[in-house]
Amino acid sequence: MSNRKHETKPVNQITMIEEHKQMIDNYFSNGFNGSKALQDLRPELGYNTAKVTANSILKSKSNQEYIQGKRQELRARANIETEQITTELINWIYSDATDYIGLNVKDLKGLPNELKRCIQSVKHRVKEYKDRAGQDIREEVLEVRIIDKSKAVEILNKMLGNYSLDNSQKGTKVNIETLNVQELKLLANILTKTG
Repeated sequence: MSNRKHETKPVNQITMIEEHKQMIDNYFSNGFNGSKALQDLRPELGYNTAKVTANSILKSKSNQEYIQGKRQELRARANIETEQITTELINWIYSDATDYIGLNVKDLKGLPNELKRCIQSVKHRVKEYKDRAGQDIREEVLEVRIIDKSKAVEILNKMLGNYSLDNSQKGTKVNIETLNVQELKLLANILTKTG
């Protein structure tokens, strides 16, 4: 009998981390689709399994530093600064839906970039048919949907810290044991009037 201990090889963590990095790289290059990013590496995984696994990889504390680095790299490549985002949000907030009334497809394409960036989606449908009298009919519908202003306001408020006072007020708790007699009387008076 041999005195050598039977050694089991531990899971190679370098490989696991490398796979996580590859998945995160895929995620940043494919339009932020986590399940697809993982399925590119592991095609045998079903959609739901890939989605759950990718989510846990993206939320893992050990991967956060790498993800932050990828975000900074993306910002640097895109050259987007906070001021630019703020300016764009303000542009969305002050966008005017009447700027798009009566436009055709050519007019829409010719709009200035700041107006085009306020457009969330465009639906263009052309329907050609003959009516009962045999006349050729052409119906063209151009539907322009602009950015949701309330969402832009919400994002801008978060960026500017306008919710911080509200958030801190929600977290404030009053310890009744620390109140003096006058403060207790005032509190009792307020509760009586509101009750």
